[in-house]
Amino acid sequence: MAGFVKEIGNQVSRGVQGVSNSMNPPNYLYWSVIPFIIAFFVSSLLIGPFIYSYFTTVTHCESNGTRSKNCKEVKVSGYVRILIILVVAIIISSIVSAASYQTGLYIKNPKLAMGIETTRVVKNVFS
Repeated sequence: MAGFVKEIGNQVSRGVQGVSNSMNPPNYLYWSVIPFIIAFFVSSLLIGPFIYSYFTTVTHCESNGTRSKNCKEVKVSGYVRILIILVVAIIISSIVSAASYQTGLYIKNPKLAMGIETTRVVKNVFS
């Protein structure tokens, strides 16, 4: 059974390798940079006011080694809240940008997309 699976994998990889040699990459600006910028602004506008308004204090607790805890409310600086908004917006934008580029790659190279998806399906069938 293992030899059969290995042979299927070899055939699929030869097909994918042949297709990838004739691959047309999508335009990076249209499929990655512009979606990143749009997603950055949209996610900043959607999550920014929520985080800036409601994330003003956090509870900080210290344990003395006994069962008692010393807890107090700590105010969160405006700079920290803006930094959190930027980090979250960059993470969301990166995910959207990567998905958009992969979509562009699949649209410009349908045979490559078919090879990748076929390999994924065959791998899932035999594992």
